[in-house]
Amino acid sequence: MSNYTVEAYKDLSKQTNETDVPLKDDEKPLLLEKREKDEMNSAEPNRSLNEQVKHFERKIRAYSKAKDKANEGEALSSLGILYYKASKFFDARSCHERHLVIAKSLHNKRAEKRAYCNLGCTYRRIGDLDRALECYEEEAKLLNNIGNIYEQRNDFDKAVYHHQRRLDVAKELKDLDGESKACASLGNIYHLLGNIRESINYYEKLVACLKYKLGE
Repeated sequence: MSNYTVEAYKDLSKQTNETDVPLKDDEKPLLLEKREKDEMNSAEPNRSLNEQVKHFERKIRAYSKAKDKANEGEALSSLGILYYKASKFFDARSCHERHLVIAKSLHNKRAEKRAYCNLGCTYRRIGDLDRALECYEEEAKLLNNIGNIYEQRNDFDKAVYHHQRRLDVAKELKDLDGESKACASLGNIYHLLGNIRESINYYEKLVACLKYKLGE
């Protein structure tokens, strides 16, 4: 556990609508991916929760039997979100924990980040703020790693997106180290892109963070 405070997290949670559901995709502002929406919408609106749960459990068993870990993880994530929306938070936690294990076994950083985000949201609703913070901290680290990978691939739009996400999370959690690293990464990327004005903007923010840390 880092030196983030529970008070800082409480400030963040006040900004979050209690009806929000966990984010499903790290590159879209939608709560669910299109495929997830299609799956849930394909069930009749009057289908009971138990019927929807059985639908995803069948998919999970089928993918598990076929040793299709990627789709098994996605189905677990979908089921976790379904439980979350139904306020069955302990069931949701179980699904997202299983998704996280699969994501780690596949070395799928994007899925791992998404699982940590969903777990963070779920632990918050359960009331375990310490565990929620741990999950969000892990998510922030992965945002940085994913951004670095896209930078190495010269996919600078996605690199900027993930480093900006990390900066936003760091600010919300009052994490000066994370904020400094995100500003440094963004400054470097904009310098490579020839956007000197934006590069200087982030370097100035980096200097401000460092001065604040030195003054503590």
